[in-house]
Amino acid sequence: MSKTEKIIRHLPQFYQAWDRHSLIYQFIDLFGQELTHFENALIEVLKSHTIDYADIGMKRINDLGRLGALFDIKPEENEEVEQFRRRLKAIVQLYKRGLGTAEAIARMTALNFNLVLDKIVLPNDPGYQTDEYTTLAFLKGDEETIQIEIVDNPIKIAFHYKRGVRSGEDWGIENKGVTEAIPEITIIGIGVRTVNPILLNVTTRKLIGYRGVVPNGAYLVIKYDPNQGVYARLNGQDVTEKLYSIRGEAFNEARFGRARFGKKNHIPVIPPLTKGKSIWRYLTLPAYFDFACFNHDAFTQIYPVGEWNESSFDSAIFAPEPSANLSFKWKERQRASFMVRLPWEILAISGLKATGAKFDQSHFNASYFVQDPRMFLFDAINQVKAAGVKTIVNYYFLHTPLKNEVQLLHEVMPQFKMSLHTIEENLQEESIILNSLFQKKEENHLKEGALNFGGIFNVTRLGNSFFQ
Repeated sequence: MSKTEKIIRHLPQFYQAWDRHSLIYQFIDLFGQELTHFENALIEVLKSHTIDYADIGMKRINDLGRLGALFDIKPEENEEVEQFRRRLKAIVQLYKRGLGTAEAIARMTALNFNLVLDKIVLPNDPGYQTDEYTTLAFLKGDEETIQIEIVDNPIKIAFHYKRGVRSGEDWGIENKGVTEAIPEITIIGIGVRTVNPILLNVTTRKLIGYRGVVPNGAYLVIKYDPNQGVYARLNGQDVTEKLYSIRGEAFNEARFGRARFGKKNHIPVIPPLTKGKSIWRYLTLPAYFDFACFNHDAFTQIYPVGEWNESSFDSAIFAPEPSANLSFKWKERQRASFMVRLPWEILAISGLKATGAKFDQSHFNASYFVQDPRMFLFDAINQVKAAGVKTIVNYYFLHTPLKNEVQLLHEVMPQFKMSLHTIEENLQEESIILNSLFQKKEENHLKEGALNFGGIFNVTRLGNSFFQ
């Protein structure tokens, strides 16, 4: 029922206002049309503030863009109204579910490529054999399901070098990871002085030793393998039988007691690197007891290092010549960080394309200026991650690219580090993994985390060095 008819119902019948040809009907109809127009305008205003009705039936984004601005979400170039509406609703749902979680990171990754989150597999899932650090997210694309990994505290290879170490010398090693780590130890012989080397973790009172001589320049590598256990290689030859380890010992104590004597492990164990800083000591044994009545433990005398004072010598034995070079290598789980791993081909799988910028100047080649959705993923994740947490975006290739493609990636993305890795040892072909380690540096006004294809404009000047 129209507004005009509602007004006429309240008038007396003898007015005959229901007659459409009468003057009074036409007079009332003017007010009815104005009221209807005002009410429709009010409804449109209300709809413009509702995500399900804003810009409905429109070809250009208008009110939806204002709603997106509340969440700092802008429509992409040439993005359709309904496409932006779906993306905006998904982001609002993401905010409602909570930020800073692995699920939020997975949902934002899906939104960045206009994909649908199919399923999330939490850590320690027996069906997918995920560890306690890895969350799997499956995104449904046009062609196939894309597996994305969100890894908390990703592994970084850490190193510690100690050159020219002397027998009896102490030093500190810092493990910055969130868990203790088992190091791979390399002892490099110096002269004829690397005899029966021992490495003692003073903090944990555990040591590992080698009964034998490491020749000058030879490499003794002591390593742990989950399947093989601890083993040793001297220039590639197996010398595991010469390893031994002791736990619970205490050198340089003022007195002896039952609890101060160490126990020999039946199987050699590498002293772990505890979280934080630990004190290590290097020793060489001139001899050790190996009679049946002894427990095959090593005994030695630790002397203090001599020092000069103002007028006389200390009654101590002075430090000997350096007897070895040491190298420690371990897998360190980084603090306050996470890594997102996804295939480089996600752009083709999602059906998106890299768009080129348009320039009116004839001397610019638009093909050198590309906007790739993969370059926006880092910024998108920063909107939902916790403050102070480091983000690592890791792209890998599903198929080994051609050599010229790898060279092109080197040229157009100089700030990315390229490295060759094998995903599994039984794979016949190597996959190329592109690690995007975003540093907090503002070099030449480059936007942090952006992929540069050919050339860019920066804030103050034209970056000529970035043009092909």
